[in-house]
Amino acid sequence: MSHQTSFDIAILGGGMVGATLACALADSDLQVAIIDPKHVDQADFSGLFDLRVSAITRGSQRIFENLQVWPAMQKAGVSAFRHMQVWQQDGRGEMSFDCADLSESHLGHIIENRVIVASLYERLAKLENVTLLLGQRCHQLQLQDKQWQLQLDNGEYQTTLLVGADGSQSWLRQQR
Repeated sequence: MSHQTSFDIAILGGGMVGATLACALADSDLQVAIIDPKHVDQADFSGLFDLRVSAITRGSQRIFENLQVWPAMQKAGVSAFRHMQVWQQDGRGEMSFDCADLSESHLGHIIENRVIVASLYERLAKLENVTLLLGQRCHQLQLQDKQWQLQLDNGEYQTTLLVGADGSQSWLRQQR
């Protein structure tokens, strides 16, 4: 059985950003690949909670609703926040936000990062136009005839558009 090696879009990095982009492309005719050296689709829920959390706004909640992942996040656990205080490290500036000032029930939600990622991958598993190349590291890339040639651990792939979503220490950014 052969596997697909040519894609319209390849997303290097399968965390929150890369997985969200792939979910957003679900209704397109584009063939999408997520490439990530980790098996990020399997969240570790062995601990009581994940210390890595994200504060998402109501706008981000609407994005997750449109991507059909919000119900899974709610089921796994989200916590609304009603007040937020932000200050500069040197103590010179400070801002405060309160949902009552906006006549809203809450400002957003605090969600464990593993919940966000697991919910996105639950959705990705149902998408026919997304291929997960997890446990694969990109070692080389080259642009030839308007196609990116990628050398991964398990072989060669090509894509028309290459998206870097591989974090703050981006390997892809270092390749330029």
